[in-house]
Amino acid sequence: MSVWMTADNRQVYMNVSGDVFVEHLSFLELKLLERLQYGYRRIVVNINDIGHLDNESIHVFQYVRKRMLQHGGELIIEDEKGRLAI
Repeated sequence: MSVWMTADNRQVYMNVSGDVFVEHLSFLELKLLERLQYGYRRIVVNINDIGHLDNESIHVFQYVRKRMLQHGGELIIEDEKGRLAI
């Protein structure tokens, strides 16, 4: 798995690629929640280039989305078709 991030004064854009295995989930969750701690309230995660995404990965995205909502933010998951409701 590789993660590429860029940010402006309003949002963080994260591109996740490769295979996402259970060993990567704590790192992915940490990176997402760090952005919330830094004050960002909008995170867009692009998953177009992910080869493997299991149920545990989806649970991490759901958990982070819940935390974002609690702080007035949003987590947007995108694939090649646009926004996803994970």
